[in-house]
Amino acid sequence: MAIFPGYVAPQNLWLDAGVLYYGATPLGASRDGFQFDPGMDIRNVPFDGQHAPNATLDRIITWKPIIKGKMVEATQSVINTIYEVGSTSSSITGGYAIVPKSAGQLFIAGNYITDLFLIGRMQGTQVIKIHFPVALVEKYALAAKPHNEGEWDVQFGCRVAVGANLESPPYEIQVLT
Repeated sequence: MAIFPGYVAPQNLWLDAGVLYYGATPLGASRDGFQFDPGMDIRNVPFDGQHAPNATLDRIITWKPIIKGKMVEATQSVINTIYEVGSTSSSITGGYAIVPKSAGQLFIAGNYITDLFLIGRMQGTQVIKIHFPVALVEKYALAAKPHNEGEWDVQFGCRVAVGANLESPPYEIQVLT
């Protein structure tokens, strides 16, 4: 007789922190892993006399998928093309200066991150990939810590690609064996 009937040990766990890729390039070391939120907003259609949400009247209103995490590395290229999208850089004595994009300007197609992947290892041989075909850093902050490395707290927001179906989710989850 089983000690705890019906218990099944978990077999499909996401292991470790995962890694963030921009195309085929890793974005650097991270700390404490990443969070993915599909940002799905579901609405149950209301009607006169309704006292509780009804099955078959739910629909997805909006998607606002994000991936966020803490990065501990940031090269000039990453700051210039990922964190400060649309910025320019120039050489200065002893280094370089990054000039952020001016407020009020629309982003152009070349300013967006294409093919952002959060890749994680699953228990066994599976790999899971969360793919944002088009993304943008919505916010970031640098926190310096005494006796420790600084952390770039970064949030990537997914965008619908130009010409894509506006009703489809803008992200994809892939499980590879």
